[in-house]
Amino acid sequence: LAILGGLLATRIGRRLDEGGLVPFAALSAATAISLAFLASDRVSREPARAAADPGAPDILLVTLDTTRADHLSGYGYPRGTTPGIDRLARRGTTFPVAHVPVPLTNPSHCSLFTGLEPDEHGVRNNGTALPDTIPTFVRDLAAAGYACGAFVSGIPLKHGLSGLAPGFTHYDDVFSPLERAHPMTTSLAVVRVANRVLPGDLIERRARDTCRAAIAWLEEASGPRFLWVHLFDPHSPYDAPAWRRDRYARDAAMVAEGRAANDWPIADYDAELRETDRWLDVLLRTFERETAGRGVVWLTADHGEGLEQHGELTHGTQLFEEDLRVPLITSRRDAREGGGGIVGGSVFTTALPELMRETDWTEVLGRTAPVRANTYPPEGRGRLTAVIGRLADGRWGKLWIDRVHGEERGYDLDTDPSERRPVTPDATFEPLRAFAGAGEPDAGHELDPETERRLRSLGYTH
Repeated sequence: LAILGGLLATRIGRRLDEGGLVPFAALSAATAISLAFLASDRVSREPARAAADPGAPDILLVTLDTTRADHLSGYGYPRGTTPGIDRLARRGTTFPVAHVPVPLTNPSHCSLFTGLEPDEHGVRNNGTALPDTIPTFVRDLAAAGYACGAFVSGIPLKHGLSGLAPGFTHYDDVFSPLERAHPMTTSLAVVRVANRVLPGDLIERRARDTCRAAIAWLEEASGPRFLWVHLFDPHSPYDAPAWRRDRYARDAAMVAEGRAANDWPIADYDAELRETDRWLDVLLRTFERETAGRGVVWLTADHGEGLEQHGELTHGTQLFEEDLRVPLITSRRDAREGGGGIVGGSVFTTALPELMRETDWTEVLGRTAPVRANTYPPEGRGRLTAVIGRLADGRWGKLWIDRVHGEERGYDLDTDPSERRPVTPDATFEPLRAFAGAGEPDAGHELDPETERRLRSLGYTH
């Protein structure tokens, strides 16, 4: 460790001499912190497994990072971006309208695993870990005798940063050979510095490598098995193989309102989706073979991506449909090709624990209450709330609220699904306004300057 710490310090110092941006004070802190966290253990420590129900199915949960529903070919997108996911949808059930409560990776995943909104579980930004006192459905599965394995691909979900490891007997968040010997999981600042000067990628892992690692665990673990696989590739910066990007860049079809398909952000983003789907399909086929077709698959995403549709290239500061609407697909046990269905209505991804547990979705899908999403920017920059649901006259709408300035604007999603024509909310928006104030959280979430800087370097604050 001392040698590695010295190497890190020497190489960072050399970068500083060459005009690097890391201040010397941060260098000292980084070196000290690195020695403290390099030996951290990536596998959670859990009690011995209980005897499982012999009929309990194997379960695969796939979460795609930064994946907007309307760029999946199975959701009507004109490009063939996701043939593997489309095959899953044909065998199972698609939820055409699913929303997340926050357009950020870890807060959204915490909501997915707990069934709670960010203001309820307390994780409002990346870099904040889920408190150990908050239960997740993974702990319930572990208590029921499941072997639980997690394979994540992006730095926000490393176990020391996310707090999602409890319940998993194996939590694989290792992205480079260096990390395999000395996992780096508890400091965003140090990982960012180390990633600039050490070999390998400490920030993300490609879908190919994550899926291969997950398959190896799946083939060795004894059932029943719960496997969570998180794929980060669609997240910026987009760096799919050049041949795939070039293929999409030559496609001149119109794929977004008022935009050509050869716009570079769209071409690169779609190429990332296609490359992710390629390796995901390998995982899905392996899971089908390992479970003799009797396993249960769930697939969703943590949030979407702006792609400059409303002026934001990435995500985190807006609450438009491209930010919040994600795919949600499941394949039930013994599902057959051609037997897929589509569930009407809208669902919040916080309902996933209930949907996974229940065999009859009538009660979950029959809820008519609106859903609420928030942004959590640094103190002083304002905070947005969006409430999506039925207006008083039955139309499908969205109410935006600027909580700092008290300003509102509305959208009629039935006639303006692309949210191009904001309206002044009238009395028909009152059901959404009332829901926005129900259990109203505080107006902001303060971040210290260093945390804000680190998150900005990751592209999560502006």
